[in-house]
Amino acid sequence: MPESSASHSLTARSAPLIALAAVLLSVVASAAPFLGAAACAGGDCSLLPLLKESRLGGTPLAIWGVLYFLQIGWLSLLHGIRKDASFLAPALALLLPGLGVSAVKTWQLLVVLRIACGLCLLVQLLHLLLAAALLRTAVRDGGWKPWRINPGAWASTAAVLLFGALAVPPLLQSAERSAIEQELEQFRSEPPVDLRAAPGIWLRGGPAAPQEFTVVSDFACSACAELKSLLLKTDARISIRMLMAPVPRRSDPKLLAARVAVVAADQGRFGDIQEDLFDGGGGLDRPGVDAIARKLGRKPEEFWEELQRGQVLRRVEDHSEAVRVLGIRERPALFLNGRRVRRWDLPQLPEILVRWCDKK
Repeated sequence: MPESSASHSLTARSAPLIALAAVLLSVVASAAPFLGAAACAGGDCSLLPLLKESRLGGTPLAIWGVLYFLQIGWLSLLHGIRKDASFLAPALALLLPGLGVSAVKTWQLLVVLRIACGLCLLVQLLHLLLAAALLRTAVRDGGWKPWRINPGAWASTAAVLLFGALAVPPLLQSAERSAIEQELEQFRSEPPVDLRAAPGIWLRGGPAAPQEFTVVSDFACSACAELKSLLLKTDARISIRMLMAPVPRRSDPKLLAARVAVVAADQGRFGDIQEDLFDGGGGLDRPGVDAIARKLGRKPEEFWEELQRGQVLRRVEDHSEAVRVLGIRERPALFLNGRRVRRWDLPQLPEILVRWCDKK
């Protein structure tokens, strides 16, 4: 076999395999909110269901990915088996818009929202490899030619798109209702933890409130920032307290952000700077501290000296010790009146649990 023919044959065979790998990763990404941080390659996959940017027409991008890569892989496999280039035309019709949508959504998640998702990046890499393989095959076989029409291939592609747009959203809503019922049952049966003696920074309200959210969080966690925003939209009568997660090293910039939070909370001004700390992703430096000091009406040098005091560090360590006693390792972790809320990402679940506690 000539070298060019062998290379082309390898390229044609690689497309279905790349698509299969992308399908499997998309399946994992679809299940990531249920599997937890272990499925997220160290990122924030569990946050994605909350974001409108992670959906297209009401269907999560990960589920679109399963349908999309499965259809393209199937068409490229049929092309390889039957040596019929007409299977490539609908595959390319899916691929080219798909690349555009993927580029826009990836930009929104990584750059605009700063959601770190290693699994998502890996899927995008496979997407580019699949595009290169298909385009090379199409150039060789003329699969782009409009007169080479395959009605069955086009019909199956249209069916996949209609299924994703019309059938998946109702199925997801049904699954979410079932998950909410299970979470409510678990919440009701789990004994509460006594958090009255735990330290905390009040994001809203105080200990006299009839109900209380306690969230284990840190300023470098995108999901923590999203959960904070979600809780602040709940009933204003409910207080919200934050426990800062342990910082592994004293050189970690998150420790500086935690110290700033403690000092600002002592002034009763944490609410004025919380967005600065969360938006900074925990990467606070001296110029950032000086800017916060001026925002609080403090002299930067005096503010910096106060941050270095041993009692401020001990206050931060009190947070860390309380989190260790609770046995919490993941972030964020949410409690309502001492009961753990594990699936806080489910739509309206915090409000549903609050209403249940009101009736109790």
